Amino acid sequence: ATATTRRVANEDELFEAFRRVLAPLPGPPWRLEVFSDEPPAPSAAETVRLFHGADFVVGLHGSGQANQVFCRPGTGIVDINLPEPHSQYTAHNSYALGLPYRLVMMRGIALHQAVNVTVPVEDVEAALRSLLAGGAR
Repeated sequence: ATATTRRVANEDELFEAFRRVLAPLPGPPWRLEVFSDEPPAPSAAETVRLFHGADFVVGLHGSGQANQVFCRPGTGIVDINLPEPHSQYTAHNSYALGLPYRLVMMRGIALHQAVNVTVPVEDVEAALRSLLAGGAR
């Protein structure tokens, strides 16, 4: 992505974890789609389609998480969040919308303005497994 802050340095490892969790599940194959600020930015209609069609939304703290308002009931939310008091918006929105929510807390300081961050992949994987065990899909 072209983000100037909070680029996921271990994105490939994160996607591999998604595949590891989702590939063995019964039913139609899962599709991973990325909502990104990389130009050209998605249109409003494409943004609504992407979030409304999602079974799960996994995201790092940022304004893009507000698009969960377009999710269908039951869409699982994995919020990769910052250890800073102002970054609890996704939790509030998820609970207000009745969406199953799991928090993955980042470790470190001053992450809000960090150029690159390393996501705790094992924690994200556990959160996704927890949502699946709770019946999300």
